[in-house]
Amino acid sequence: MAISNCTFESNSAKMGSAIFIQHNTNNNSIIFESVFNYNHADVYGAVSLLDATVLLKSCQFYKNIGPKFPAVVVMFNSFIYIDNSQFLAHSGEGAHMSVQSQSSASVVGSTFTDGYSDLGASSLNIYDSELNCTRCTFKNDKSDSRSCIDCLQS
Repeated sequence: MAISNCTFESNSAKMGSAIFIQHNTNNNSIIFESVFNYNHADVYGAVSLLDATVLLKSCQFYKNIGPKFPAVVVMFNSFIYIDNSQFLAHSGEGAHMSVQSQSSASVVGSTFTDGYSDLGASSLNIYDSELNCTRCTFKNDKSDSRSCIDCLQS
């Protein structure tokens, strides 16, 4: 799967309101130079991965909406590599991204700004998983209950 130079705006779904990828671990899925704005998920993320592997490069996420992990959720033995991407103004538990259930994420040269959560991390929620973060910027993220990056059992 390859998605390049696309815009996903104001889409709605239970989860994966823009892109939902499941049982795809062949390491050739890429999302490149794409924009995700104002997508609404009833549960999880504009981009949702379940047992999947994805490269996400030079993408922008802005004000995606959902009660939990409104921008990106990586679950159930998934892997995501994020490079040079921007996450801005998300609100909900784990505002920008969650990595959980024995998954892993490597994030390089990306920015996470103006995330808000009344419950959980204001930027990244890591549960029973692994996160590697290099040259990233976290700015103006706020949580009423947890930190910017919240790692549990990880």
